[in-house]
Amino acid sequence: MSIDWYTFGFYDDPIVTGVIEDSGTGFTEGFTRPESDTSNFTYVAENLGCTGYGEDSTGLLRCMREVDALVINDFVEKVQRTGQLVLYFVPVVDEKLQFANITERALQGKQAKTPAIIGTNLQDGLAFVQPYSADNPDYATGAIYDDLLFFCPATQSTALRDRTGQQTYRFMYAGNFTNVSPRFWLGAYHGSEQPLVFGTYPNYRGNSTQLEYETSAAMQDAWVTFARNGAAGLEAMGWKEHNVGQANIREFGAGVPARDISLAEREAKCLTTPAAE
Repeated sequence: MSIDWYTFGFYDDPIVTGVIEDSGTGFTEGFTRPESDTSNFTYVAENLGCTGYGEDSTGLLRCMREVDALVINDFVEKVQRTGQLVLYFVPVVDEKLQFANITERALQGKQAKTPAIIGTNLQDGLAFVQPYSADNPDYATGAIYDDLLFFCPATQSTALRDRTGQQTYRFMYAGNFTNVSPRFWLGAYHGSEQPLVFGTYPNYRGNSTQLEYETSAAMQDAWVTFARNGAAGLEAMGWKEHNVGQANIREFGAGVPARDISLAEREAKCLTTPAAE
């Protein structure tokens, strides 16, 4: 998400030649707040002795900066653990770094003109299902979370980039490798691609498989090629620019290191939302 937001906040001088948006884009809902909503911060501050500041937000911030970070962390952890309150700290919509309407901003030309790799994992949402069950996963709810938080936002971002002439390369990580999975049923869970992208998968529990090795190599080759040569590098290695509905989403780790697939029907369902119209 932060990478996508960056392209809107620094559209005129992005200082990068390409971006990789991995399991989250600016269309992912629930991760920003109105600038006026400071209730969680104020709650913590008042419980740690920073009181009486009223509308003086500068003074309140100055007071909180004097509080030991470990004390703040311990207090928040205690509140979360006891279930008294769900403390939720996310960026605020300030129209400088976070924007209320990124569709409007993109159509105004206020998104960095850079190619993007945008992708998600096959079971991105499964680990977020509540209540969490270690042995009886709720696959149906997990699939809803997949679409709501990950796949559909990626599709909406791709559709918006299509409208403004931006190059987008889509991927789906589908690897299911036991040695990097805390639970056998998690599959391609949120974040499970990171050990393969960074090549740290041999450092986990158990042995890696040949497919795991080859999938990691395929992803690293693509990421490095994109960093060095941008869209032209991906095209040269056979990864084609994706427009919604096309059969060229690059899938990693599903029986073979990499192949192109179509998810057109699933994409079409995502585009019934107002954000992507």
